[in-house]
Amino acid sequence: MAAIPPTTNHERVVRLRSDNQSGVSGVIFNEDDAHVSWIATFTSAKGRKSKRFSVKEHGNDQAKALAIAQRQEWLNAHPVNYVTFSPQAEEVARDRFKDRLETPANVLPHARLSKAEIKKRLASINARFDSLRPARLRVRGRRGTGGQVLTISVSDAGRPARRKDMNIKMKRRPLEVALMKAAEKIEATITNIYNADAARWFMDEHGQHLLDPASFDPEEGFSVLVFVPVDLLSVDSGECCQSRILS
Repeated sequence: MAAIPPTTNHERVVRLRSDNQSGVSGVIFNEDDAHVSWIATFTSAKGRKSKRFSVKEHGNDQAKALAIAQRQEWLNAHPVNYVTFSPQAEEVARDRFKDRLETPANVLPHARLSKAEIKKRLASINARFDSLRPARLRVRGRRGTGGQVLTISVSDAGRPARRKDMNIKMKRRPLEVALMKAAEKIEATITNIYNADAARWFMDEHGQHLLDPASFDPEEGFSVLVFVPVDLLSVDSGECCQSRILS
């Protein structure tokens, strides 16, 4: 919601249906035994209304123009709000994107965006979303195939992810020693991805329990995804190496 504004009720009612023939949502051409006319329609929570404009009286182009103008008048008089699923979502949308509620949408269809413009807008949305997403950590550990290694993976859960996979040999090591080695590698990798403060926080809050020899099951292992507290992240750690894959 913070990155991508929801649709307004005005935007929804001006969308063209697949069977639309007039080029304007809510404006239809009608020809029967009694009338040849353009009709403006508008449906809201208060019900449906319509107004007919005779082709015989106004001419085809003028009748259509009058129907479009009537449709716009009804739309302008209709309060603009966001189409959301909860009062909380409505509140967030109004707070972050209140400027989009100030000008009602035009009933006339908007020009199609070029592929280049669509690509540019998507890139802008993605960049804003990435800037708002909380910093994350995904840490996994379990005995590898064959039972000879302890496989550890640490990443920031991004796309592309800053990630490092590690194998710790267990053939001649007691489980306690392998887990101690895993703890060192996990802490060092988190420091590389974020910083030492974030690494110490993870080990204190989660790592010591996950790597406790008394409770660690090599076959089941563990896989956790956590949010890193914002106050542990410096500007440099949050911005560095955004597309770098750790090796």
